[in-house]
Amino acid sequence: MRLSPIRYEPTVPLVPVVLISVTVVLIVLEIPFGFAPKNLDAVPTVEQRVRILGYEREQFGNGWDVTLAGSCDTRRQALAQQFGGGSCYDPDQPLAGIDPYTGKEISTDEPIEVDHIFPLRAAWDLGAHSWSRQRRIEFANDPLNLVAVSKAANQKKSDHLPSRWVPENTKIHCEYFNRLVDICLKYQLPLPKKDVAVMRKARCVG
Repeated sequence: MRLSPIRYEPTVPLVPVVLISVTVVLIVLEIPFGFAPKNLDAVPTVEQRVRILGYEREQFGNGWDVTLAGSCDTRRQALAQQFGGGSCYDPDQPLAGIDPYTGKEISTDEPIEVDHIFPLRAAWDLGAHSWSRQRRIEFANDPLNLVAVSKAANQKKSDHLPSRWVPENTKIHCEYFNRLVDICLKYQLPLPKKDVAVMRKARCVG
């Protein structure tokens, strides 16, 4: 917030006015402008992301895992949960909502993809290559790591982390970073220091 200059007409001695002004400045400086995402300091870090050979999407399972007694996969669950379509999205039922990454309305009449907030390829490079196959399948289907977005936004994000991509919708930056932190802590995935630096600049509460 930009403060407008105030013109004073001195009615008291100069010295008291100066003292009052100094006091006001000190109070303003004590007001925090914001905080880094919660628990960010608990996330392990690495100097940089190193590409690990051998990544294939199939390393994280053959498509989406089927749940709910074999009647629904995690993609359809994610769509239903985000757009209010019950417990499982019915492809014959049109749904509409907001793309969190862009802040624009999207519907199931358009190409919608379910994004991994912590990209699978990035997870592979940062430690998932040494996990068991079952652990990788769990990671790829964890609702904590899933969000439905437009196909265009998902493809633009690709496998990038915050130093190379953040949502164009600035209103969700803190929520996005906090989810990323929660995923890191749950799966003990590190983040490169340059990505942590970007997240640390966020004005988040908590």
